[in-house]
Amino acid sequence: KTAYEIVSRDWSSDVCSSDLVFDSMRADAVSERIALVRQRLGARAPQVTLHVNCYWVGVGEHWKAAADGVGGFIGYDGAALDATPYALYGEVSQVVEKIHRLHEQWGFTYFSIPSGNLREFAPVIAALQ
Repeated sequence: KTAYEIVSRDWSSDVCSSDLVFDSMRADAVSERIALVRQRLGARAPQVTLHVNCYWVGVGEHWKAAADGVGGFIGYDGAALDATPYALYGEVSQVVEKIHRLHEQWGFTYFSIPSGNLREFAPVIAALQ
């Protein structure tokens, strides 16, 4: 079983919308950066923990409306939002599946979740244990 580390962060003082370049958050751009990181790490790559800040999170009853709002704001359709590692939206089982997919696809094992989303994210953490 794979161990995932989920941490809470309050980025209110660290990140503002002008700092985010949404095209660089698309799956193809992430793949390019991960490949570059692995190439530069060489033989050490398997020893490195890969981390992702999940800026947009919505789990449970109202996830679809939240995802549609964020997708509209950043210009992503549903497929692009599902493909980016920076967004975790869906029912508990869908988010768990996506976390496993992100691990298999890119090797992420460390996920930061905004502190305002911890209550709704708690069932995901329980399901991953």
